[in-house]
Amino acid sequence: ASGRMTASGEVQGREAAAEEQAFLEDVPVLGAALAETVLEGYVDGTDSKISWTYDPKTKTVVVTGKGTRTYGRTSSFPAGAEHIRFENCRMEGSWDYMFSGLGNLVSVDFAGLEKIKATSMQSMFSNCGNLALLDLGNFDTAHVTNMSAMFSGCGSLTNLELGTFD
Repeated sequence: ASGRMTASGEVQGREAAAEEQAFLEDVPVLGAALAETVLEGYVDGTDSKISWTYDPKTKTVVVTGKGTRTYGRTSSFPAGAEHIRFENCRMEGSWDYMFSGLGNLVSVDFAGLEKIKATSMQSMFSNCGNLALLDLGNFDTAHVTNMSAMFSGCGSLTNLELGTFD
């Protein structure tokens, strides 16, 4: 058989290979179209009860829903997000790594979030290097057991409102 081998180990005929090559050449065009597409997802660890929508034009994530986050390993939000806003939302439990690694993030608006009963906040804002102002006055931290590295890598953070932090 003539042609080339694919990643799965199948031999691909010349015609199929030509079609694949034409598709790959169009990938930058597809990438540009995706950059304009509104994205949707769920906050990890919430059993799909807390969702988010990302508008790439405004670089804003809006988070809605009610539930408990049982774990957090990484941020659930798109890397390009600059603004995150909670609307009609309640989320209890782990806030570990919630915004971690969002280097472009400049604002988080917790105003639309009911009183937050957090249990852990490890690395919550780690490596959010552009974040300068943060108001965490809405957090109930009475049951938090871990805040390690919460602001690690937040070199621009100059204004931090802690409100009733325990």
